[in-house]
Amino acid sequence: MAGRNAGRGRDILERHLRGLAGGAQPKNITWVVAGAVTLGTGSDLEGVVLGKTRIVLQTGAVMHGRATLAALAVLEHLFLVVPFRSEALWVWSRKPAISSPVEAP
Repeated sequence: MAGRNAGRGRDILERHLRGLAGGAQPKNITWVVAGAVTLGTGSDLEGVVLGKTRIVLQTGAVMHGRATLAALAVLEHLFLVVPFRSEALWVWSRKPAISSPVEAP
């Protein structure tokens, strides 16, 4: 996906998908990558990128859309689907009770 032609539709689409180049909206295109994503210098990508390990935009790379890692997407889905009690989610943020100082003998 790195390079100057990333995200330019007709340049990278398979022959049977080239009809999408004129009518597909970038917000509806999701790039699912099984490894790291690197947008090289001068790249221009439109759409949503779902990467497995990391997403890097090098100097001069432009991205119009969203980028997320698969692990974060799974975690977000987990919180939306599994019914957690709110107090169980936020127990880590509560400050421990302050006890009175103990005086030395």
